Amino acid sequence: MKSGYLSFLPLTSGPSIGIPPSFSSWLIPVVLGICILSIEPNCLYAQFGPATPPTPQAQRTSEPLPGPFGSWKEGELVKLHPDYPVWLDKSKKQVVLQGQVCLQRGQLEMLATLRGGKEHESVVSVPTTAQLVHASLIAIGAEPGKPVQYRPEFAAPSGPVLEILVRWIDHESNLQEVHAQDWVRYSRTKREMNLDFVFAGSFFAKDAQGDNHYAAESGDFICVSNFPSAMADVSHRSSADAADLFFEAFYERIPPIGTPVTLVIRPQKEAQAKETPNE
Repeated sequence: MKSGYLSFLPLTSGPSIGIPPSFSSWLIPVVLGICILSIEPNCLYAQFGPATPPTPQAQRTSEPLPGPFGSWKEGELVKLHPDYPVWLDKSKKQVVLQGQVCLQRGQLEMLATLRGGKEHESVVSVPTTAQLVHASLIAIGAEPGKPVQYRPEFAAPSGPVLEILVRWIDHESNLQEVHAQDWVRYSRTKREMNLDFVFAGSFFAKDAQGDNHYAAESGDFICVSNFPSAMADVSHRSSADAADLFFEAFYERIPPIGTPVTLVIRPQKEAQAKETPNE
């Protein structure tokens, strides 16, 4: 049994790329649930010790990030690990992350990547591990769906719709909040993206030693191009071909690079994902 946060859990791997497994292990949601019910910050750290990031993409921040931005009563937010800015809001059933703007202008494969990941094709980078956020979503009742499938025929990503809010402090010291779609637009028409994000769930694969690895740790965190490894993805076909990317950063709406931002992720259990883009 390995040491370190979440890496010790008995995760079950599913089939190869294109057919994702679910988190069939009961232990992840149970452990997080215990922490939520106890409302004790750093509960997981206290039980299991410091994390060992599984990949360089989950590097710690070089400078402390402020936040999270928003109004919470004392004890409402439970920090899930001392080294990563990820919190759980039990009462509102939402996951809260802190990151920073890493791109204002350019084509996009992702809304958000992991720190050290595809920051040249993402608007926001977050210093966390993808599996921590995945497990947090499960702990508040979200069941992962399926990532994109390309063979034998195309199947769009599926899963619970995720409402994602972005918060930051503007140059006049005012708190701003928008939906994540406001920062993304269609490359061809320049219209705001109208597709939903869904909790696709990525997949697990075994290495030569038989150890499980969560594919989203490569940096495919909250995507706007379809990747089988995406933890979250858009709900419609969206090319991952670098020469034919559908989306770009909505430059005029995005604050300067380096601006700290809070992402608030809320699973929408009853919502149906949009099936047709409005380009």
